[in-house]
Amino acid sequence: MINLTRNLLESDKLFDKIADELDIPPSLYKVAVDRYTALGNWLDEISLTDVFEGSEDSIPTEKIGADIFPQGSFALGTVVKPWAGGEEQEYDIDLVFQLDLEIGTKHAQALKKAVGRRLKSHGSYSKMLKEEGKRCWTIVYAEQNNTQFHLDILPALNGESTSPLPHRDKEISISDKIGSSHYQWLSSNPRGYAGWFKEKNIVAFNRVAAFERKRAVAMDEAIFATVHDVPDQFVRTPLQRAIQILKRHRDVRFNGLSNEKEKPISMIITTLAALSYGNEESTSLTLENIINKLLSYKSLLLDGRPPTNMQKLIELTADGKWIIRNPVCLEENFADKWHLDGHKRAKAFFQWLDWLEQDMVALVEQNEQARQRTLLEEKFGSRVAAAVVPLTASTGASSLLISNAHAGDIVVDSPSQPWRCGA
Repeated sequence: MINLTRNLLESDKLFDKIADELDIPPSLYKVAVDRYTALGNWLDEISLTDVFEGSEDSIPTEKIGADIFPQGSFALGTVVKPWAGGEEQEYDIDLVFQLDLEIGTKHAQALKKAVGRRLKSHGSYSKMLKEEGKRCWTIVYAEQNNTQFHLDILPALNGESTSPLPHRDKEISISDKIGSSHYQWLSSNPRGYAGWFKEKNIVAFNRVAAFERKRAVAMDEAIFATVHDVPDQFVRTPLQRAIQILKRHRDVRFNGLSNEKEKPISMIITTLAALSYGNEESTSLTLENIINKLLSYKSLLLDGRPPTNMQKLIELTADGKWIIRNPVCLEENFADKWHLDGHKRAKAFFQWLDWLEQDMVALVEQNEQARQRTLLEEKFGSRVAAAVVPLTASTGASSLLISNAHAGDIVVDSPSQPWRCGA
């Protein structure tokens, strides 16, 4: 059993500081929101003739409602800057652009192309628009005033689900491109997942909200004059911080390895962490609990036995199929590829848990400054290491107290997207 809390105060200072360095500063969060709000306003005037191309449905004569909203880590408060090739990458913000229309006889291709045409008709967006992706259109701001992020826009219509289960009423229908010219409708539920995550996080949120708002004002008085100006998006619970730490550790640990493509996806990490969370009051305790719970499922890989007296977070069927269910769509399995290639993804997941056990213990037990900084650089990257343990810091555990200033980077992870499920 991993123990990260022998010195709880110092461990929390360490992990909270790491999470702070991975998080999005308020000023750049505001830039991102301003950008996608403006983008939504432009898309709001999309041509319905283009959307209905090839459809037998009648084109409405009245104004059709439209909405643009974030999905993934930007919506969940678990943003982490992408990592590839041994360094941090530009920030990836996932958005949904949803028209208040039913699928009817409308074509998935028509919706996707209509959004693309509207973006190409804008003088600035057309210059920043990348080639059409499988599900998204991408606007790259990385070279615009050094903002260094891009927006992935997922076109969507209303969902078709009539299920009475919680959160199913929030489903949407998205356009999915198969090959070079074929398109299909898929169901997705990013708002439903965000609602489920909020439920898992609400006790901790209510406990820390007042303190977190005061902290946000102290960190950036230019953005927030009072605690009343701080939105919920800047309240961070131990669960959210733990997920940020887990995702960055995964990215750095698998970087450059032969099984990097098999590393655990963010949706699996986020879901299992939220299901494991027991409303612990500190980041250290939260990490300790999550890692210990998930390590107990290693028996499934070793001899096919599930852990005793545990909820079914991870399942292995008699025919060798792995199951990690989407909590807002139980028929969707996040681990549907884990049995392929000799269970390579399952093996990578449990290898990562072993690394977590070793690396987290080494970090909290290391009192020598230089070695502590080296460990942080190896597991979280050089920028995070330099901020958490500066070269000018005093030796010993007190080095964790140095530098509470927030780094000036926007931080958004690229989650597994979207949250698909059958209608």
